[in-house]
Amino acid sequence: MGILSSRLSPPKLPSLPPSKCVGGKVLLITDADTGLGREAARHALNLAATVILGVRSATQGEKTEAEISQGVQAFASRVR
Repeated sequence: MGILSSRLSPPKLPSLPPSKCVGGKVLLITDADTGLGREAARHALNLAATVILGVRSATQGEKTEAEISQGVQAFASRVR
């Protein structure tokens, strides 16, 4: 039964979130105006990544940008 139970158990995943700086990396995050996408974008900004937000509208993009940029030390943005 040991072989069967080891095949049925979920794989061990690395712990998240990463704590190392990812400066110089560009991350495209889709659905960045809601839920997990928004939190992923916020976390990536805190790790010094360049983040491209994939959102449904410019209005939502501007709102999300304002929310996730709070508390980030170096931040430059442009909504198109």
